[in-house]
Amino acid sequence: MSHRRFVINARDLWSQSVTYITVAIVLCSLLLPQQMPGQESGALTIMAVPDEWSKLASPGAYCEQSNLSIRIDSGETIPWPRKKPIPVKDLALDRSHLIAVRCSGKPLQAVKFRFGQFNSVHVCVSYDPYGGIRLFDYTTRGWGCKKETPSSNPE
Repeated sequence: MSHRRFVINARDLWSQSVTYITVAIVLCSLLLPQQMPGQESGALTIMAVPDEWSKLASPGAYCEQSNLSIRIDSGETIPWPRKKPIPVKDLALDRSHLIAVRCSGKPLQAVKFRFGQFNSVHVCVSYDPYGGIRLFDYTTRGWGCKKETPSSNPE
């Protein structure tokens, strides 16, 4: 009966270890969410609706301002602001969010978005009966969301 001796070469062992460590690092970097340091959450500003708006609307999109409400993800439904914008903070950057608009409690329109679609981690949302839900970046001028310099912080 012949016995075989296994000889472990230190160089082979080192090479295998480096390979396993490299593969582990690559897998971890691919599986972890890609976020910038210091940017852990995003913010959404719900822009106030005007006191009056045209009754010209896309089919099924008209709603009296007093009956309009909004829900973000699985949060509670709140009346759409009529006097001043409402900030919503601490939204995850690494997943999509659902904005649902309701009229008298009935679904009117919904839209999904990710912060990665925008140049900023601060997004604004507005509603009008003709165009429906509009999402725009905090850095976008002319929509009433942006009032300061591009480098300013929304908080």
